[in-house]
Amino acid sequence: MLTLAAFLCAVDLMNYHDMKMFAKTREEAPELYKKGSPITYLDAKDPPMLLVHGTADVTVPLSQSETYVRIAKEKGAPCVLEVIPDAPHTFDLQPKQRDLRPLVTAFFDQHLKGKLAK
Repeated sequence: MLTLAAFLCAVDLMNYHDMKMFAKTREEAPELYKKGSPITYLDAKDPPMLLVHGTADVTVPLSQSETYVRIAKEKGAPCVLEVIPDAPHTFDLQPKQRDLRPLVTAFFDQHLKGKLAK
């Protein structure tokens, strides 16, 4: 079983901003933006997903991760969101707020090895 962890990504491009890579605005090409949005493809067969997002992210709003979790739950896709207070858009596994290595390791152990965190 593949298990994924994602840090700071836009998942709902219809509620993000116009993307230069599409060469059209959301208004001009809504289907293109929908097809480019990971939430479009969520279903119960997806692997478990760990999302980690900072509240001080000004590049990708926390609402993007919150939307992903909401839709994942609606579709039956396993997903967990860990919100890091005051963390910016980019941070590593050891931001000043707390060491995230135990969280990430426990998530992978649970879903790849079948072990629950102690």
